[in-house]
Amino acid sequence: MLSALSWASLLSYLTALGILWQYTTRPTRHTDFMRATILIVTLLGIIFHSVELYVRVASHRAATPDTLFSLGHSISLVALVVTVMFVLVSMARSTLNLGLAILPTTMLGLLAGRWINPDHHPVIPLDRGFEWHLALAIIAFSLLSLAFAQSVLIVIQEKQLKALPDPESRTSLVSLPALQSMETLLFQLLWLGFLALSLTLGMGILVNKAQYGVPLVFNHHTVLTIATWLGYCVLLGGRTFLYWRGRQAAIYTIICYSLFLLGYFGPRIVRELIIN
Repeated sequence: MLSALSWASLLSYLTALGILWQYTTRPTRHTDFMRATILIVTLLGIIFHSVELYVRVASHRAATPDTLFSLGHSISLVALVVTVMFVLVSMARSTLNLGLAILPTTMLGLLAGRWINPDHHPVIPLDRGFEWHLALAIIAFSLLSLAFAQSVLIVIQEKQLKALPDPESRTSLVSLPALQSMETLLFQLLWLGFLALSLTLGMGILVNKAQYGVPLVFNHHTVLTIATWLGYCVLLGGRTFLYWRGRQAAIYTIICYSLFLLGYFGPRIVRELIIN
């Protein structure tokens, strides 16, 4: 059952999404007041979401103080951090359009976090080094999630530009920034996310060395994470040396993110929901 805080958060996110849709599809609605309203309502949802997650984690930790996050907690936390990152980036750059992909995903993450009952699934052992590793992983995931959302919008925008050459006939996402600006922001997010992912791998090596005596434990998570890192290397190298752009770069970004998503949550979903 959803709590009052969950309902308040969902309602805030849904309201922000509705206003954002009006803002994005109608150029006449591009006002500072509407932009501020979207950010404020989203922040309100973040506050409700944060309190709701804190209450659930605190109650679980009171019963099992030597544990950190269950899968449900992790999904909700990642959704929350991605939304926080979206708001912070949108305060500095014209990236509100990312909310068209981020806000629905956040609502799904909040619901999934509530649906997966932490009392019936194993949790991650509490360890200081692992906490740093997890924090870096969440930051990397958040930045790369924003890049994924940007790549989806680029694919949609490019398809619209080809299908509807007449500017007067275009609807929906007509008010997105210029495609070149969208690509520039995409690769800025990718470079930041790649840096955070590299630091995550480095911290993971230190944690494994301390716990198991070897730098890498080759399981599904490790293999998929390394494959993701190599995929982003190819993507950024292709941009630097082969001048990849537009739909090609966006599609490759979507593929790399899908691999990252599989490596980040896949093993835990199998272990905690299927096997358990």
